[in-house]
Amino acid sequence: FSKPPAWAEYQAKGKRDPFVPLLTSEGQRIRPPGLDEEAATGLTGLILQGIIFDRQSESYAIINGRIVRPRERFDGMELLQVEPGAVTVLVEGQPHRLTLQQPKKEER
Repeated sequence: FSKPPAWAEYQAKGKRDPFVPLLTSEGQRIRPPGLDEEAATGLTGLILQGIIFDRQSESYAIINGRIVRPRERFDGMELLQVEPGAVTVLVEGQPHRLTLQQPKKEER
């Protein structure tokens, strides 16, 4: 295949390219390419991608593409708390606060 024309190339603008797979053929997870490196938390590959916050009901967080609720354990971690703009996770017995990154404004 030849390279597509410039107008047909996907412009990630800090988001994951939906045309690139998240798993290898062996089923191993690949860190999503095209994500802002600023969204990384310092914890290896742990990225807070979204928050569903509800004061009256249960809130959720989207971490590394997975929807997680408070007190749920995943990938060796536990989600402790969900706030409107941040979450707290427990990793190896230490709490870490992950802040939701505001999208960068697009330049015209």
